[in-house]
Amino acid sequence: MADKSVEAEPKSEPEPEAVAVPAPADAAGAAGSDTPATVEIVEAVVNDSTCMYYMRYTGPDGKLRYVVRRYSEFDELRASCAGAAATVEDTAPFPPKVWWGAWQAAVVEERQTGLEAWTNALLALEGGPPPELRAFLKQEASDVEVTQGIIGRLEDPLVAQAGASPDEFVQYAEAHGADGKQFATAADACMNIELAKSGVAAAEGTTLTQLFTMAKDLGGDKKALWWEEPLEDGGHAIREWTWNEYYDDTMAAARSFIELGVEAFGAVSIIGFNTPQWHMSCLGAMAAGAKAAGIYATNEPDACKYIVDHSESSVVVVENAQQMAKFTDSGILKELPRVKALVQYTGKPTETAVANAGEVKCLSWVEFLEVGAQDTGLLERLEERKAAQKPGHCCSLIYTSGTTGQPKAVMISHDNACWTSMAFLTNEPAISQPGGEHTIVSYLPLSHIAAQALDIFFPVVGVAGMGAGADKAFDICVYFARPDAIRGSLRNTLNVARPTLFFAVPRVWEKFMEALRAIAKAKGATVTGSMMLSVSGWAK
Repeated sequence: MADKSVEAEPKSEPEPEAVAVPAPADAAGAAGSDTPATVEIVEAVVNDSTCMYYMRYTGPDGKLRYVVRRYSEFDELRASCAGAAATVEDTAPFPPKVWWGAWQAAVVEERQTGLEAWTNALLALEGGPPPELRAFLKQEASDVEVTQGIIGRLEDPLVAQAGASPDEFVQYAEAHGADGKQFATAADACMNIELAKSGVAAAEGTTLTQLFTMAKDLGGDKKALWWEEPLEDGGHAIREWTWNEYYDDTMAAARSFIELGVEAFGAVSIIGFNTPQWHMSCLGAMAAGAKAAGIYATNEPDACKYIVDHSESSVVVVENAQQMAKFTDSGILKELPRVKALVQYTGKPTETAVANAGEVKCLSWVEFLEVGAQDTGLLERLEERKAAQKPGHCCSLIYTSGTTGQPKAVMISHDNACWTSMAFLTNEPAISQPGGEHTIVSYLPLSHIAAQALDIFFPVVGVAGMGAGADKAFDICVYFARPDAIRGSLRNTLNVARPTLFFAVPRVWEKFMEALRAIAKAKGATVTGSMMLSVSGWAK
């Protein structure tokens, strides 16, 4: 999730630096050594009010210990640690003996999270946590209920003996982050939204579903999507959607997802090349209170099975017969008991696919949309799902490619998706003037966060005026390239769309350069010497 607690440019992280810190007299004596202790600053997380530091502590006994400490300013830490006059009391939130004992108990072979280290250290303190420590916890922790849970955990000797990773601390870490970062892993987790006092980081959290509704109202009958639909005879037919139509079809998809068994906080897997239906499936899953889980179109059946199972998807949306076969002809459906339906968005499922799917429904896109139109009660159920959404809820799962093991899922929250788009619209000089008209060409894999953010989230947020109304609204239309875009047809789409925003991976820019060089060579010029001629020729 984007951390919006920073008002200004964050301070750069300091380079690891060791400073001498005299050990408490009792500890130094116990160690039997006059070797000075050192503190090495490993990492700093800085916001507008505090600095959180990972520090690597080497005691007089030569052993390495890790700890997390918080200071209001880096200079305060430097002043308290440097010089012979420094004492442990200067850096301790509670008396020296407790401070030293906690660090002594936090010996670890490798770096742990700060919360783990402190938990293990505090539980290991002889005689239990002292009153000073309990007072410190009460003062520092922002969540009263969690604070009481921590104190109770530390005070209960029977629980303390049960293990070093109690649920209370896991929950606290997920909610607050011992190192200043926030994270969550539960499907229904709702992250806290931290705001700055001013600037784009002060924007209140919202959901993509809320902004999509605003985009529909503000965009109305303006063009939202442009697509060359493939035909059975090998040709293509131009299809366009207005923002009203885009929204209506997406909500129809959301109702169908609910009817087919997609639960709140569940998931819909999507595999295939970029089309309006990919966008509608993604935003429709979100509107239904679930999340989208994109799958790379090149993934083999086993990798598809892993993502569908890991994301707990109830419906899988596929592009064509080839992608459908990865599920129906490979036998993996037998290992995916949660899947209730397969939806094909170009063409119709073959008889073989339907037969191999067994009890799992195989639907064309038209048949799929009709599912949500059969029950008028679905309108109310959908509105309930939409109303229950919060900015901190996960809306999309972005999976890694899986080249070094099984794919890993990154949870993207509504706030993350919306705020990142708002920041882009606000801070990018080329597009930061509201009212501008923009076109985008969608051709990179939508299972990747880059394309998903630019092709899906960004237009919705921009046309919605970033939630601020018509005065901040943009006109944005997405053009979809053909599946063979990288093999050459992208140029044709670019000529039609004339994009004002274009995002590309290095190989695409290399292809542009190769084309420029070829044209320059044919005209007896060089790219460096006659760039104007080259660009002009290529553009024609």
